[in-house]
Amino acid sequence: MPKRPLAERLGFERREEQIDSLNNDTRAALWNVFHLGTLSGQSQYIGDRDVWSREVENFAYIAWARFYNRMIDLRPDIEDIITLFRRTIRDEKWSRTLGFLEFWLEHFKGFRDRQDIIVEAVNHVLEQNLVNFRYVNGAFTRITDPIQETALEAVSEIKLDGIPELLRKAREHLDKRPEPDKANAIKDSAIALEQVCKLITEVDAPSIDKPLAILSKKIQLNGAIQAAIKQLYGYSCQIRGGKHGTLTAYEPSINEAILTVVLCSALATFLYEEAIRNSLIKP
Repeated sequence: MPKRPLAERLGFERREEQIDSLNNDTRAALWNVFHLGTLSGQSQYIGDRDVWSREVENFAYIAWARFYNRMIDLRPDIEDIITLFRRTIRDEKWSRTLGFLEFWLEHFKGFRDRQDIIVEAVNHVLEQNLVNFRYVNGAFTRITDPIQETALEAVSEIKLDGIPELLRKAREHLDKRPEPDKANAIKDSAIALEQVCKLITEVDAPSIDKPLAILSKKIQLNGAIQAAIKQLYGYSCQIRGGKHGTLTAYEPSINEAILTVVLCSALATFLYEEAIRNSLIKP
C-alpha cells in the first residue's frame, strides 16, 4: 500500500476517491509512466529530426489504425501521433484514457522483460490516487477492496481449460458502458465455478449439484461451504438473464454483481487448490 503524503496523514489534506473518473494529477502521473515506459531513450536525433525506435514506430502505426480507427495511408508523422497519445491520456474521457493504456500494455512490443514493472507502476499510480480500477490479467478491472483485488488476480493461476477466460469475461461485463452487464457478469462467473467442479471430477451434468457433491466428498469440504456454493449458484440461475431467469425475475444491483464475481473467483481458486492438495489433479 503506497504511503500517504505527510499532509494527508496529519489530517491537513484529504483526497477524494476517484470513482469512474481521473483527475489531472492522476493523468499527469499516468502520462509519465507511459512516457518512461515507451518513449524515454527510444529516439536519436539524426540530421534535423528525431528518429524513433522500430518498437515505437510500430506501436504508433498500430494504434493509429486499430485504436483510433484512422486510415493507415493518411497517418501523420510519429511526433503528431505521440501528441495524439498525450491528448488521449490528458484530456479525453476517463474510460477512453484507460482504454488506450490497456491497448498500449497489450500491443507495445518494446517492454521486453520490463512489462511487469510497467504494470506495477500503472497500478501504483491508480492506487496512490484512489482510482477504483487496476490492471489485472490483461484488462482494467473495477476494484473496491484489496481482498477483491487478490481474489480476481488469483484466478490466472487456475490451469483448467477456459476458466480464467470465463472469469475475465465476467469482469469485463461489469465494465461495459453505458451500463454494466450485471446479468452476464453473474452468469459467466457462476458458469466458471460450475465448470471447475465438472473439469476436476470429469462429471458432465446439467447443473453444479452432482459434480460439487462428488468433489466435496473427495476433498472433505465442509458441509456449510458446500451449501453456500449451491446457494450462490442457485441465486445466479434465478436472476433476470440467468440460466432459469424470466423477464419478471429479480434484477440484481451492481454491488450484488461485483460480490458474485468476486465470490465465484475466490471459490473457483479455492476448489482448484484443494483438488491439487488432495492429488485429484496436477498443478
